[in-house]
Order: sequence, then C-alpha cells, then structure tokens
Amino acid sequence: NVLVKPEIYLQGNDLIIDGTVRYERAPQLFYGVGNDMPTSDKESFTPRTFTVQFGVKRRLVGRLFAGLKYDFEQLTMEKFEPGGTLDTAGLTGSRGGMYSGFGVSLDWDTRDAVLYPHKGVLVQFSADAFGAMSGSDVSFNCLKIDFRRYVAFGDNHVLALQAYLHSTRGDVPFDRLALLGGESLLRGYYKGRFRDKGLLAVQAEYRVFITKRIGVAGFAGLADVFPGFGGFRLEKLKYSVGSGLRYMVNKRDGTTLRLDMAWGQASLGRYLTAKEAF
Repeated sequence: NVLVKPEIYLQGNDLIIDGTVRYERAPQLFYGVGNDMPTSDKESFTPRTFTVQFGVKRRLVGRLFAGLKYDFEQLTMEKFEPGGTLDTAGLTGSRGGMYSGFGVSLDWDTRDAVLYPHKGVLVQFSADAFGAMSGSDVSFNCLKIDFRRYVAFGDNHVLALQAYLHSTRGDVPFDRLALLGGESLLRGYYKGRFRDKGLLAVQAEYRVFITKRIGVAGFAGLADVFPGFGGFRLEKLKYSVGSGLRYMVNKRDGTTLRLDMAWGQASLGRYLTAKEAF
C-alpha cells in the first residue's frame, strides 16, 4: 500500500490545495453487506486499486472554507473465492470498475493546531456525485459530515469528541460503501467488518502527556451501519473501548506516533500508526 497525501498552503493559508495518490494491492476480508453479518461469512479477496483525489479550498470568511474536488478510482479484482458472495451476489464493483466524480466541500475550523489540537471545533461537510457525465462506470452519490470538538484541561490534558455521518445513494460499489472499523473509526473492528449505505458514529478520547514526549490515551465509541436512515436501530449499535501510548515526534507541529489496543464485540484490534485517530 503506497500512499502520498500532499498539502499546499498558499496566500497566507487562504488557499489550500490537497490530494491523495494511492496504490494498493493486498488481500482483504469481506463479511457481506449489513450490520449483523456473522464472522463465519467472511471470505478473502485481493483487489488492485489506484486512486487519485484532488481538491482546492479557498477561505470565504473567517474560519470558513469552501472547495471543489475530483475523485478517481480504478479497481481491478485479482482474486476472489469461487462460489462466495462476491462471486455470486452480483454486487456492484465485485468485478472491478472505474469510478469518477466531482464534489463540493465546506469546512469550519477553529482548532489551535491541525495534527494535535488542544481546543477548538472542526466541522467538515462534503458531497460527491459519480456518474456517466464524469466518465464513471456506475452512478452514485456520497455525503459525509464530520464534527470534532477539542476541550483542554490544563496544558497536557485534552478531551477529543467526534460525531461522524457517511451516507450513500444509488448503485454504490461494495468498496465505496460506508465502512465500520479500522485505525480511526471505531477501533477494535477490522475495517469493513460491517458495511452498508450509511454509517453513524460517535467517539470520545481523553489524551494526557505525562512527560514532554510520552503520553497515554483512553477512548470509547459507538457506531453502526444501516441501509437507509429508516433502517437505523439503536439496539444494533456496536461499541468499542481501548487505550494507547503516544510519543511526540515533533513538538512544534504536534506530530505523534500512537500504539493503540481496542476491544469491540468479540473482536480485538492493535494499531501502530502516525497521527491521532481524530
């Protein structure tokens, strides 16, 4: 998995150009679509994915930014299990495809830092449309709302809160559905352990630095996927709890390395990565 994410700030940070270039070829697990798929239903597949995302944002007023973006993905299915769901269910994208779409974004950002904020609010809204007009093999829409708040208690204690909504409509490829799990969103679950057209999640994390470079954190979250807003059920919510260690690599900009261990419902996740989860 090769990932490059450049960010360029111009005109006194009034203009931001960012992007993502990713090439991935690795075996993955698929458990089906829905919020109650059993572990026994898992099957392996190997996709080869090339993704390019490009965006431009401009400051409108104060801390409010508006932007335009482009998203391209070429998916090639190299391997899948004969007779499995990806082979027989006719899911969009199960034989690969090309997705191309344009989107808009609005950001409100009052954080005191980007990588390790102590206080402030970040609200990100984005909407994307994929279809024949942009050269996509299939037509679908995607909406994301990400709300984060940071509260400082002294110099070394921070409470981080997040609420996240991901909603899709149309003929959505299985790999572009809302995915629960991973190193950032409800740690403790395999990324994509549950997937569907919608996802709603809330998370909280308490961060404490006990020395200038060594810190600890405790976190918890609730989330679930659903086929539509009418299909969201509180009794189906998945939970996650965990703790971790932090090492401050660069005190000037707040770059951290983190080692987290998280527990979900009959699942366990270990994560070693850079930057905070949110």
